[in-house]
Amino acid sequence: ALFPCGALAGGVLVAAAAGSPAMGAAALVVFGIASAPGLLAATLAARAGSRLTPATAGPRVRAAVGGALVALAVWMVAAPWVGVLRSGDPASCACGALP
Repeated sequence: ALFPCGALAGGVLVAAAAGSPAMGAAALVVFGIASAPGLLAATLAARAGSRLTPATAGPRVRAAVGGALVALAVWMVAAPWVGVLRSGDPASCACGALP
């Protein structure tokens, strides 16, 4: 089967390992509820972004959007390491093996 994203593949694996069809269904319902805010935010951002063209958005708006994208990228890279830095325990990292 084709999955639209890796997160869904992980959700399906968790559901498959849940032990019963009811628990698997519950796991996917929770996955759907947890995914909904992010999907909604992405949809709203895409709609708002489609209105931003060089002709309609001034340089300050384009700079603000670019800065927000860079800040989000930095946050996504740094977030898994924050727990490690706070605890000092590399085992607390959920991002895989540390170098």
